[in-house]
Amino acid sequence: MSEPAGFVSDSLDRGQEGLRGNLTARSITLLIVAAASPLGVVIGQSTVGFMLGNGPGLAGAFLLSGLLILCFAIGYSALIRDIPGAGAFYYYLSVVFGRRVGTGAALVALTSYLVLSAALAVGGGYFVDLVLQTMNIHVGWKWFALGFIVAVAILGRSNIDIAAKFLVPLVLAEFGIILLLTIAIIYHKGLAAFPYEAVAPSFVFTKGFGFSMMTGLSAFIGIETAALYVLEARNPGRAIPRATLGAVLLISVSYVACVWAIVGDLGVHSIQALATKEQGDLILGVLGRNTGEVLASVAAIMVCTSTFACYLATHNAAARYVFTLAQNGTVPRTFAAASSKHGSPARASLLVTVCVALVVGIPALLNVDPYTVLFPSAMALGTIGIIALQAAVAIATVIHFRRKRDRRLWVSLIYPAIGAIGLLTATWLVAENYKVLTGSTSPLLNGAPFLLLGLFTYGVLAARPE
Repeated sequence: MSEPAGFVSDSLDRGQEGLRGNLTARSITLLIVAAASPLGVVIGQSTVGFMLGNGPGLAGAFLLSGLLILCFAIGYSALIRDIPGAGAFYYYLSVVFGRRVGTGAALVALTSYLVLSAALAVGGGYFVDLVLQTMNIHVGWKWFALGFIVAVAILGRSNIDIAAKFLVPLVLAEFGIILLLTIAIIYHKGLAAFPYEAVAPSFVFTKGFGFSMMTGLSAFIGIETAALYVLEARNPGRAIPRATLGAVLLISVSYVACVWAIVGDLGVHSIQALATKEQGDLILGVLGRNTGEVLASVAAIMVCTSTFACYLATHNAAARYVFTLAQNGTVPRTFAAASSKHGSPARASLLVTVCVALVVGIPALLNVDPYTVLFPSAMALGTIGIIALQAAVAIATVIHFRRKRDRRLWVSLIYPAIGAIGLLTATWLVAENYKVLTGSTSPLLNGAPFLLLGLFTYGVLAARPE
């Protein structure tokens, strides 16, 4: 199938200026990792995973997630090299399955990134409020969430190089803390830091496994964003695939080792009860005992900056989806205008900001609990959409290379097929357990994942003909 016309790879018409940047493979890798929110995952999301998931088996779920995404990423990187252009998942699905499927996928991706952005605004507001409460300052998470939204709105209009330079030191510092925590636990516990039970099937495949897989896979939601920066990369043919594989390996090794060590520190049989009791303070307590209260205090602050960095990355991804959809005519073309000053999708960024403000604002006014209900349910909804698209792209990878009679058996068939089967299973597991996250018996609220299916169907029906 030929490349569909009207996508980002085409030159902009009507006098609109295109996106521009000078991103290297390292910068793109760090943008991907920023979307994973290293400290946010370890301190924030892993606690929810221990609490609502399979407890100590969370380490095994992270390991499985990393292996699945690695299989997916090998095929995805080959697909990126083989199909020129930009637009990420929806673009490649358009090439393989046609414009209608691609447009439906784009709407799912856009909605997923919008919901994830809202979840991160809430999570950021919650952790800032948590940190300030230790200083007897009580303001409320809602105001800090608003501050996050405003700050990201400002940075989202800037050139992507500026955002990358802002994120690089934050991401490096986060990985430094994760590495120090892992080493400190090993120093104090020795080999007991890595109990076999944490990866044993009898502990991994238990009640809550679906939620734990969601937690693990959510750490890789930024993988797609690499291809969104094709037009802003210095050498996209080399930079994008390298950044994708590099990010997957970095995230996998770091998270699995750290989460496993945390299980070893807190104890296989007590970690779930401790997570339920201490919630957001759980991992900060582990940091304090093993590395000292000073580093724990620094980490508490950096959880806030980590969540902010992740929010900025998902906001940028959502804005670029609006930009590409506007160029394709799926949303009004006015949102395809790039800033003449920054070369960024300024109007698309503004639309994303407004949508996120609405998604956060309405539950906030209804006093929905931010940490145990709003954050995990929004995170799960966004993650369902992304991993479903990852599964679809893995299938598209197999089909694309079978059509070309590609002889690379592992790269073009076996790895992406394993990724597709695993990701489809994970999508079903997360959707099946969604009601656990909402804590509600409302069929309307618990049926939110069907919204993604409805949007996909609408995109297929409403898309312009080939």
